Amino acid sequence: MKFKILKPNELYGWVFNKDEELYKALGFDCWMDSFIRILAQIPGTRKKDILDYLEYEIFDWYEWFELHWIIQSDYKLADEDNPEISAYPTYAGEYFGVMGQLFLGGMIDFGIEGENLRKKWADFDTNLSKIDLGMSLYEKWIYFRDNFFFGYKFLEEDNITPKAEITWKNPDTWSRFSHWMCMTKAGKEYRDKILKPRLYEKYKDVSIEV
Repeated sequence: MKFKILKPNELYGWVFNKDEELYKALGFDCWMDSFIRILAQIPGTRKKDILDYLEYEIFDWYEWFELHWIIQSDYKLADEDNPEISAYPTYAGEYFGVMGQLFLGGMIDFGIEGENLRKKWADFDTNLSKIDLGMSLYEKWIYFRDNFFFGYKFLEEDNITPKAEITWKNPDTWSRFSHWMCMTKAGKEYRDKILKPRLYEKYKDVSIEV
């Protein structure tokens, strides 16, 4: 039996085939196993292919989505339970590496203003890229990554009072519900004009035979 890697989608044109039948045929669980396990079955898959897919997945969650759901859904790859720094290569490490590059490249941004989430592009002065923390852009990413993701803030229950002010300068006010990610206009252009066409050309004729 052959399964196409891509399948038509009325809204997006195409999507990766995450049908349960494909997962079952390969002995995977569509609720627990990342699609990266499927890509790894394709002969000739390289690290660049995995990184491109991680970009695609991060952009797929682009619009004002609470970050704890993104991480719980995507970084749990190859039985990696925690996104901590490892001395060895991990999918989770690559995932956060890609996320950092997209932030540093102005493709995504992070915010904390919950009441404004529906504003187009969520381009606020309080976004991480713009807020003054006395740090370079790279230092901001490391600060946010280490405190929110590697500090397990996203795993904590919401431990702040309704009147507490969430501030970038005080991670103790953060919770797993306190931050979101958005795609910038530059990110949308890159995704639509470069990344997705590249993925489509690579996988449009690719099938896995089980």
